Order: sequence, then C-alpha cells, then structure tokens
Amino acid sequence: MTTPPPQSLGDSAPAVSPDGQRLAFSRCGTLFVCDIYLEELGGAYTPKGAPRRLTKEGAAVGNPIWLPGGKELLYARREPENTTLWRVPVTGSASPKQVNWPGAPGYHVGITLAGDRLVWAQAAQDRNIYRIDLPPSGGKPNPPVILASSTRIDTQPTVSPDGKRLAFLSFRSGSMEIWVCGADGSDVIQLTSFGGAATTSPQWSPGGLEIAFDSRLKGQADIYLISSSGGKPRRLTDHSANDTVPTWSRDGKWIYFTSDRSGEPQIWKMPSRGGDAEPVTKRDGHSAFESPDGKYISYAKNRGSFLASLWRVAAQGGEETEISAELWSCSNFFVADDGIYFIQPKISGDLHPVAFYRFSTGKIERITVFDKIASCGLSLWPRNRPRHLYLSLYERGEGDLMMAEGFR
Repeated sequence: MTTPPPQSLGDSAPAVSPDGQRLAFSRCGTLFVCDIYLEELGGAYTPKGAPRRLTKEGAAVGNPIWLPGGKELLYARREPENTTLWRVPVTGSASPKQVNWPGAPGYHVGITLAGDRLVWAQAAQDRNIYRIDLPPSGGKPNPPVILASSTRIDTQPTVSPDGKRLAFLSFRSGSMEIWVCGADGSDVIQLTSFGGAATTSPQWSPGGLEIAFDSRLKGQADIYLISSSGGKPRRLTDHSANDTVPTWSRDGKWIYFTSDRSGEPQIWKMPSRGGDAEPVTKRDGHSAFESPDGKYISYAKNRGSFLASLWRVAAQGGEETEISAELWSCSNFFVADDGIYFIQPKISGDLHPVAFYRFSTGKIERITVFDKIASCGLSLWPRNRPRHLYLSLYERGEGDLMMAEGFR
C-alpha cells in the first residue's frame, strides 16, 4: 500500500476513509518527527499515486481518525512531555487547528460513527528529579537522592551556573510549565503559566539571570527567554518552522537550537539578543551543547525506539564525528570541562548506565548503573570535582480509558 523513503522509520497507523477511497497514515522520519499523509485509492483499493503530505509538525504525529463525512482528520501530536489533539481538512485548504478538549486526550484516540463521543487512553506518569553524587577520585557513586518530587511529571532538570538553583519542567499545576527551586529541592516556584502550550527544554544563561526554553504558544515551536526571577517571557524566534531545544554559548552571546527550517532537524545558532540564524550542522541533529573552550559543539541524532547517537563538530563547521552510538533518548548528556557525561540505553530490565567520554583519551568509561528508567535531561555541577549529576527518573506509569460526550 505504501513505500516509505529509505532511512525513514516507516509508515504506521493506517485509517481508511468512510467511503473507502482514501488512506490516511503516519510517516516517521525519526522517532520524534512524523506527519500525516493521504493516499488516494482506486479499484481494489490500490494506490492511485504518490501519497500527499497533510501536516508539517516537527513532532511525533500519528493515530489519524476520520471524522464523519470524510472531510476532516483528527490526529494526536506527541512531544516528549506533552500530547495534544488536532484536526485538519483532508483537502489541505487550511492549517491544522488544535482541539481544546477537556481531559488532555492521549496518543490513542477513538471516535464513534456518529462523531459525538471521543475515547482515549489517558496516561498517568510520576517522574521525579534526582541527584547523583560523584566521588572526587572515581569509585562507586552514592545512590540517587530525590530532590523535586510530586505525583505528576517532574523532568528536564538544569542547574544554575552557581549551583544554587534548579530549573525543571513540571505538570503539577495541570499543564507542563517551567519551575525553579533550590538545589536541594526547596522553595519551589512556578515560572511560566501558559496553560497547556507545549513547553520544554529550560536552560540557564551563563550569568544565571535568564532561562531559555521552547514553547508552542503561537502554534509552531519558538525559542523564548524569561527572567530566572519571573516575569513576562520574550519571544526570540519568529519563523514558520519549529525551533526547539535552546542552549547557550559559554560567553552568552549565542543561542544554539534545533530547527527544521531546512527541511530536516539541524543545529542552528543565533545572537542571544535576537537576529538572523545560521546553520551549524550540515545533516540532521538536535540538542547542541558548546564545549567549555567554545571550540566544539556536541549534539545528538535520533535513531529510533528512544535511541540516539552522540556527535561532535567544530563550532566553525567541519567534519561531524560520532562519539557514541549508545545514547538514551532526548538531551541525556552534559558537556563538562574534561568530557561528556551521558545516559546509555537500558542494559537489562530497567537498568540504565551513566557513562563518561573522556576528551584526553577518547575512551568511554561506565560511571554507575541505576534501576529506574531515565526521563529527559541531564545536568552537572560543579565542573570540577566532586560533582553532582541531576536527572529525572520514572517512578510509575499507568493508564485509564476515558470517554467524553458532545464532541463537535
């Protein structure tokens, strides 16, 4: 029925139109970048030509559902920390619109033939922020110590340059927002109040006065800045593409970010006070971090099933070099003065190793193994020893089937 492009993750979630003349499906370039496609069907349900792309989301899009009449599709857009429901005309005559429906529909959605009842799987997850204390001269680290916790999602921790505060994402208010707290988990304060717009990837400025992050407040993902003491966010990018995962240069003059403005996710950079952006990598990549001397950029490439690889390129451009093919999911690495700490994929059950790539030797050393599934984000303080790693770990996950009546 379909022939996915080479190197893609393939096609999934097929849905035939009520009249049997069209096939909607999800096509994924990487684990986190999928779109809805539409294929016209002829006699005996054979394809009449190449499929037509309906969406350009820069996120994991799937589970297309035909609305009665066959003129619109519902679909779910899943990002690392948020899932939303959208609808789009199959003619492509209008842009997708978010469905603001109570209950935060999950990734698996069903609809009755009459189109007035929605059913979805609503997941409940508990993830908390932990600290791992690393010994000054090697040896086995102490077990993870819990810092910021709730019965909801707390993830993507990043420690301030002076080591006194943490910024992180939390769903404890009912929507994913940026929060700050003391490095010991005390004095928790909500920093943003977007009320549902997908918001991720907080990162402190080198001086600790601002936090960069991305949000879909205006539909597409853009980079924002906010004072670390609170206030009104300032939008930094304004492009029709999706701009995500901002990080700072060591001197604070530049912000690196991931953008699909060239057709695929790549690393870009722009002045931190605003201005034109320019590409850093020539091929796909995300989650860039500059080395302490400013000479290199380390970044990740998705390779499917929550797996990624770790890469490095000179800040001024050049040959892109793979450091490790074993990186767990999103932004789970941190560039220190003498190497890169990163979380590796599970080795058995829920056992996750933490590894260290040492610049001086070019070798990878295993630091520790913990028995909880790692979420997104890894941070470190201080840069000399002894050091503390900050990360997010899953506590539990469950789901319920939900139904809502009166959908329009």
